[in-house]
Amino acid sequence: VISWGLIAKIQEIVLGGAMYRIFDAKLLIRLVIAVYFVFVAIVGAAYFFVTGAPISEIWLRVLGLSTTLSVTALIFFANNVCFFRVVWGLYMKIDKEAYPDISGNWKVELQSNYPVYLAMAEAATDKDTSFDVFSPIDVDKIERKKMSGTAKIKVTFLDVSVKTSFDDGVNPSSESITLVASPIKKVNGTTQHQLTYVYMSKRRDTPSDDDSEHYGAAWIDLTGDANNLVLEGYYWTKRNWRRAGNTAGRITFTRAAD
Repeated sequence: VISWGLIAKIQEIVLGGAMYRIFDAKLLIRLVIAVYFVFVAIVGAAYFFVTGAPISEIWLRVLGLSTTLSVTALIFFANNVCFFRVVWGLYMKIDKEAYPDISGNWKVELQSNYPVYLAMAEAATDKDTSFDVFSPIDVDKIERKKMSGTAKIKVTFLDVSVKTSFDDGVNPSSESITLVASPIKKVNGTTQHQLTYVYMSKRRDTPSDDDSEHYGAAWIDLTGDANNLVLEGYYWTKRNWRRAGNTAGRITFTRAAD
């Protein structure tokens, strides 16, 4: 009998965003069926040699135990990073348009629009300061705030997670963890693969007028080839949204040594 914990894990897999969703469907179905029948053969042979009973009398037990074992094995291996990287590496050799393996360590650079918010706030409180947020001239002359950090991306067949850490040397360091992530294979005229994710960020020792936690999202394009992969796109947050302090900007990931 499949346990409730196993059922909950299956539900999480079906509802979440994961790499198996962009795997070739026919190949995936064949793989699952092959694994199932392998377990049917193994369990059937074991029952026969241990009990001596013919398959016709024990086939329901064989099928039930085979289902549980095959599902458990598939979930265990499909949630293993090393197993994923080996299998996906072979898959990428078969399908040249396959989504690349983005697992590993990355260097991250943010370019935030936060200085624009500060210019707006200063203009609102200082009569001698003029700033028009609707003027490209005023906005373009403000340099975006740059921050550097690191990221660890973990990818399996069942899960994609992005964990980042930033420390600009001035403000308290921050860390973010993924709440949900989804790879998007290039289809319907799109020119490149993409990655989207929603995250929660925590910053220690924040000022009284700031949020210690906030949520955000990112939409990223995968550019370059598998050997020179760059992830670049945009992010946005709900940080201090009631004071119009929620930020956005560009985000770029480049490979770091694993």
